Amino acid sequence: MISVIDYKRWDFTGRGKNILPFLTQQERAIWFAALPFQDKRNDPGQGEIVTYFSLFLLRLIYARRKIVIPSAILHDIGWGKIKNADEIHRNAIRDGIVDIIAYRMTHQTKGVEIAQEILLKLDFLTVQDRKLTYDIIGDHDTRI
Repeated sequence: MISVIDYKRWDFTGRGKNILPFLTQQERAIWFAALPFQDKRNDPGQGEIVTYFSLFLLRLIYARRKIVIPSAILHDIGWGKIKNADEIHRNAIRDGIVDIIAYRMTHQTKGVEIAQEILLKLDFLTVQDRKLTYDIIGDHDTRI
């Protein structure tokens, strides 16, 4: 049963130890396929924490787990395709909001590209569910 995080026991490595017991076999396959792209913006465990809270929130609201959990796992993997993501991100923030929005859009686009490779290879989701997942990843930081 998912509960509020006990930060004294939380494993902050971002490897998935805290969420793996709560993921289905298919979700675990997505997690491990995405792991090389996780936490590339100097934010260890962020992908795992987002997934954890998505699991928690699914108990409280109606939403389709087949879309929510892959989207949570994959939402920031685009940073993994951007060299020096942490440094560039800090510079974009320093230089102004226009730069940070453009930069965030880049990681979203790259995230969709990686998600397509992962989800097509694993072939768990329907075409429509993949499209919805890509839509979420594609503008999760910049949706107005």
